[in-house]
Amino acid sequence: MPRLRAALEDLRSRQETLRALYLIDDLPSEDEIRQWRTALSNGGLLGWLRADWRQARRRLRALAARPGIKTRDLVAQLPALEAYAGALRRFEQAREYPRALGEHFQGLDTDLEQLETLRNWYREVRKTYGAGFGPQVALGEAVLHLDESVARIIRGWVGQGMLSQLDECLEDLDSLKQLFAPGLGFEDADRPLTGEAGLLTTLTNRIRKEIQACGPLVHDDDLTLAQLVDRVERLAQLYRMQTTWERARQAISLFDELGLQPGPEADNEAALAALEHTLRLAESIEQHLRPLLQELIYAHPDAATFETLARLDKQLAASLEEEQAAGEAFAQRVELDRAAWSQQCGDRLDGLTARNQRALDHLPLLDGWLQYLRQRARLAALGLAPITQAAEQGLVPAEKIEAAWQAGVYDRLAREILAEEPALERFSGRSQEAVQDQFRRYDERLKQLQCERIAWKIDQAKVPEGVRGARVSEYTERVLLEHECAKKKR
Repeated sequence: MPRLRAALEDLRSRQETLRALYLIDDLPSEDEIRQWRTALSNGGLLGWLRADWRQARRRLRALAARPGIKTRDLVAQLPALEAYAGALRRFEQAREYPRALGEHFQGLDTDLEQLETLRNWYREVRKTYGAGFGPQVALGEAVLHLDESVARIIRGWVGQGMLSQLDECLEDLDSLKQLFAPGLGFEDADRPLTGEAGLLTTLTNRIRKEIQACGPLVHDDDLTLAQLVDRVERLAQLYRMQTTWERARQAISLFDELGLQPGPEADNEAALAALEHTLRLAESIEQHLRPLLQELIYAHPDAATFETLARLDKQLAASLEEEQAAGEAFAQRVELDRAAWSQQCGDRLDGLTARNQRALDHLPLLDGWLQYLRQRARLAALGLAPITQAAEQGLVPAEKIEAAWQAGVYDRLAREILAEEPALERFSGRSQEAVQDQFRRYDERLKQLQCERIAWKIDQAKVPEGVRGARVSEYTERVLLEHECAKKKR
């Protein structure tokens, strides 16, 4: 279809262009048009003397759309006319279009819109019902091969609103499926809906019987169906509860152990509250206590155990509070790094205890540490805190601390100088080197120019001609100078 549309649009466009000059409906073959074009182009100024030229001109004039068209305009469009005739011949002789479309292919008169509508309908049918294998393929094939009269009848039903009625019926059927319990026949897709064995007929008869069976529950003629359904549901709930009670008779023997009294009139509020409290306590024990405490409580589930645990909890809380207060005071006094202090032992009590005992065994080191803190504070006051921090973090080795201190002092002095002389901050060593290089170049150039200037001044002085004698010893002034300059250097 896309190739057919492209070919039709191309041919119809050419036809509309050429129709203004030629009678397109009575078009000769492309070979004959080519012969006309050859005869007319080879005629020259005396072409009217040739019989083939006159015949080609006469037949071309007969093909003109109207009498007023000039012959040169007809001749100018002969290549386009020839190309159109060839394209039309190939289009009409193509076998793929008649083979695919049959009688619907009518050449340039083919109704492409109708064919595309038919193709879209075919695609929609295949998309809905499938192709090849599937539960709805047979229905799709039946739709594609419908008799024309049957199709007209179905189309009439659609115009009368049959589709909306079918949709309403299907919605009502879905509502019935949700309303009634499974097993009534709704799962059988092939079962008819009406007739003696129809699903709706069977369902109607069964509903009548069920309503008659519920007659003892109806004492009021004004009772609605919804009220009747409510009574039936409550009766069914009562039956289920009674059945459950009968099945639970074995558990009644536990009532005495739990302090509960059986029967609908028994007052079990206090016992149930105690049971709920016990269950919450058991849940809390399982979720929040360690296995060691769980085993202790399960081994001695009495009030004394819980009282002992409560007393120990208070003592532990007081000890932890005292330990935290003492630890904070010690940490502030010695500027303790808690992460470093507990790096090796972690949070284990035995590890922390061993760590503290080791510190107590080496008390003289504490005095050295406090002196170090005082010296570090003095360095910080002098602005040398970064050096101490780098030394403590291991970034600067001990043997290079003095060099780091000197670097810090020089840096501090440099900053103070720059603060007093801001112009030095804009000084650049590279710029200064560039200026020095430029000065050296200018100096060398200046010396060269000075030499040239001296030579120019010497050249401006007039040297006397002098005397050229028979012997060299008799040469004087310029003659003598030229003679000496001409000598080869030794």
